[in-house]
Amino acid sequence: MNHLRRSTRGMVVLFVITSTLVSCTGDDVKVTPTERPMAEFMTDRWIDLPASPLGEWDRYNWVYLADRSGFVHAGAASAAGDGKVRSTPAAAYFSFAERRFLRLPDLPVTGGVGRAGGAWVGDTLVVVGQDCPPSPGYSGVGVEFCAAGGEGAKVVLTLERGAPRWRRWDVPEWMQEFRQGTPDVLGVLDGAVVVASGHVPAHLGAFDPSTGEWTRLPDVPKLMNRYEPAPGTDPAVASFGAISAQPCIVGGALVAVMLGDAPSVMSFPEGQPLPDRPAHWFRLDGDTFVEVPAPITGPITNVACLHDGFLVSRAIDTGVLGEVNLSWVDPAAGSADLLDENAHLGPSYSEATAFADAALMQPPVEVNPAGTPPGTYRVATAGGMVDTDLDRIDVYAPITVVGSYAIWQNDLNGVPRTSDAPRIAKLGFG
Repeated sequence: MNHLRRSTRGMVVLFVITSTLVSCTGDDVKVTPTERPMAEFMTDRWIDLPASPLGEWDRYNWVYLADRSGFVHAGAASAAGDGKVRSTPAAAYFSFAERRFLRLPDLPVTGGVGRAGGAWVGDTLVVVGQDCPPSPGYSGVGVEFCAAGGEGAKVVLTLERGAPRWRRWDVPEWMQEFRQGTPDVLGVLDGAVVVASGHVPAHLGAFDPSTGEWTRLPDVPKLMNRYEPAPGTDPAVASFGAISAQPCIVGGALVAVMLGDAPSVMSFPEGQPLPDRPAHWFRLDGDTFVEVPAPITGPITNVACLHDGFLVSRAIDTGVLGEVNLSWVDPAAGSADLLDENAHLGPSYSEATAFADAALMQPPVEVNPAGTPPGTYRVATAGGMVDTDLDRIDVYAPITVVGSYAIWQNDLNGVPRTSDAPRIAKLGFG
């Protein structure tokens, strides 16, 4: 593998299931489309997703795919009249291109894979997760396999085109330290799925589905206190700069951003200026992560990796807490383009993206929905900020952006809904 060459020529990163692909019959499994395609996606408009063929709990155990083609509903559950939750290893794939669920063979796990990661690699679907124990014997909002009731053995599951069943692969010991229910699939390079263990500093590995073999990559670096504390800084608070890395695949390169703990005004003596939050940028070059010149400096508050770049927010001195500007950064080219001089809620984008081409931004809102002013979402892209017709919802709504699709997965108390179904919108930009 030569530790993941930067070139992606010959790498298949998008695979669309068709009815001919999924029409196959095994000993006891028939894999077929379950329904006609849903209506065409309306650009910048919410539309209900169809019901999952796996049952009523269609909003749990979704595995978003790093190739940005859709998601896998990996493990199903239902609540019986006695309130008990009963789980099954059923699976289905929702294709953005086909706009429908396609039934897959049952997973070779006990109940589900938890909040896992995955990707299509050529003709093979790869899911990295856990063999979760049966769901706990109760029902409640937020119950997800491996998020309640314990953790399971770490596994990799692959499903080849036309195959009637999944294959199950072991995970090497050095890659066993997944965060609970959340192994980090970063993406696909050189025909392999790149995974971060979640350990600090992260262990990185590449799984080749054609052979079932793992290649260990260099660990992401960890730096301690690379900044110089201001003169007179209290030693008890000078250690806030401990740094660990966030690895990402951006523009066909494996990179890491080291972002230190944010300084707190409460931690420093009155009148003492706060140092900038330390940030360092690295790129995997052969067998080593090498530091590259910082493409952006200043009081960075947050960094989020997207498919072709980073979104970086920096604090601006307006006298209003939380005011930030927003830039699109390409660490390979060393460029940083200002997108918004005052993005206000810029830091909120990082938790609402997954293998995204852009970030959905909320306008300034109040915490109390009753006092929230009207507004619509904006999209932060490499080409600038784009207004949408998507109605703004509560600031805490769990929206995920995959590729150019925004998915409103869960219902939210207090937000008017015309349907209990999860929703999707195709973002219009580019």
